[in-house]
Amino acid sequence: MPAGRRCPRWLTGRHAKLAVRVTAHAEAARLCRGLGMALVSTSANRAGHVMLRSAAACRRAFGAAVRVLDGRIGRRRRPSTILDPAVRRTLRA
Repeated sequence: MPAGRRCPRWLTGRHAKLAVRVTAHAEAARLCRGLGMALVSTSANRAGHVMLRSAAACRRAFGAAVRVLDGRIGRRRRPSTILDPAVRRTLRA
C-alpha cells in the first residue's frame, strides 16, 4: 500500500509503499485487537539474518532493548509472500 507522507522512514526504507499483512495467527490477531492497533511487524527477523523461532532466541538477539512476549509461533517455515497488486508482481516468494 502507498505510504502516507508522515509515515516514518524506518518503516518504508527506500520504498514508497508498505507491505500489509493480515495474520492468520490467533495470538498476533488477539494482541492487535487488545491494543486497538496494528503491529509494525509480526516477526523478529533482521534483514539478512536467520529467522528467530522462539522467545529465547529473540531475547538473545535483542537483549533488554526489546520487550519479548512469550507465545506460540506460527507453523510457516518461510516468510510470507509479498505481492504488489498495482504492478501484478511477486516481490518475495
